[in-house]
Parts: sequence; C-alpha cells; structure tokens
Amino acid sequence: MIVASTHSYGEGAIYVDVHGDDEDTVWRATHRLAERVRNLPDVLNVVPTYSTAFIEFDLARTDRQSVQSSVDALISDDADHMLDALESRRFKIPVVYGGDRGEDLPALSRTLGMSEQDIAMAHSRRPLRIRCLAGPVGGPMMAGPDLQQPVPRQKSPRAFVKSGAVLLAGRQSFLKTMAGPGGWQIIGHTPLKLIDLTADPLVPWVPGDEIQFIPIEESEWTAWEGARPHAD
Repeated sequence: MIVASTHSYGEGAIYVDVHGDDEDTVWRATHRLAERVRNLPDVLNVVPTYSTAFIEFDLARTDRQSVQSSVDALISDDADHMLDALESRRFKIPVVYGGDRGEDLPALSRTLGMSEQDIAMAHSRRPLRIRCLAGPVGGPMMAGPDLQQPVPRQKSPRAFVKSGAVLLAGRQSFLKTMAGPGGWQIIGHTPLKLIDLTADPLVPWVPGDEIQFIPIEESEWTAWEGARPHAD
C-alpha cells in the first residue's frame, strides 16, 4: 500500500512524502508521481529522490494552495498508476578499482573485513539501479552493492574529488560526474567522460536506468579514456 502526502515548502514550492511497504515500491511510486506532476500547468521543476518529490512552481502564475490541491488530486486519481514499472536501460561503466584510482579501498577493506578484490567484485557483481540524480550535475545515486555492513563516510570530507570517481557510503554507490568536494569513500575511477556540457540533457541516464560496473586493469585505461557512456 502506498500513502503520499503533500507539504508546504516556502512560498514557491511544496514537497510530497511517499510511504509504503518496501523501499523499492516507495521509490517507484515517487518517480511515477513525479512524471505526472511535471505535466501540471505552472510547475517549473520536479526533483524526485528515494521517497520524496520536491516541486517548484511559478508564483507569478499560481499559488501554493492551488498547486497543492492539484497534486493531491493527482495522487488520489492516479494511485494505481504510481506502481507501474519504470522503463530501464543499462549502461556499462569500466572501472579501475584500488591503487591510485581507488585510494580508500585499502582502509575500507580493513573496516569491512573484506579483501579489496571482494569489495570490487561485490560492487560489479550485478547492475545497480539509479534511484535519483544528485549534484553537482546528474550524478547517479544507486542502491547497493550488497556488503556486510554500511560503508562509513570519511571523517573529514575532501575539498577535491576528481570526476569519474566511484564512491561508496552507507549502502549506496555514487558516480561523480564533475570534480568537487566529497566525503564518500573512493574505491575506483572510470576513464569515461560522464557529462557533455553541450548536450541536453547533460548526462545520458535517468532514474530507473541501471549501471553495470566492469572491472578493468590500469593498462586498459587509455583505451577507454574520454569515451562517452551509452546504453546497451
């Protein structure tokens, strides 16, 4: 069973909380609802995550109460469709794990009581589904991999993490599309160019797509460097 409720968020936005029996069902309902909300008049932006959707609207054309009423009606009318399956594509992302490309892997190995190879194998064993996109630009946040315990964040976040970093924290994975600060554990890097600033959209994936990480050797880096990710 899915339950969704709307809440005020300042003058120009509202957000929707979605609750249900399991994480995957809640996530799917959140993103299905977001698809429909985008079609409402005067909605400027919708940002769905794991269980919430943030909705911005045009204050010059409407007001919060009107938008909130429209979203409430949509939740009521489309409750059955919120559980429809999402379309999914699969992207293969080559990764060099460990060494200079995955500087946190040795310490993480000690923390988890797993070998570096076992962590890399767990991370690349199955495709990971993109749950939402995060900053600064279209970074895919994924559920998994299945490890023995949650991965702790860095005690002190780094001021600079290179683009292409493959990161773990909690029970989630992240692929850093642009360089910037970060407090997650770096276990590897991909040689691919993940964003195209001349394209629309800037990244090729959307929530619901899957990423299959493919371990490669350092000697293979140059062969992949600068290539763009594409779906199978």
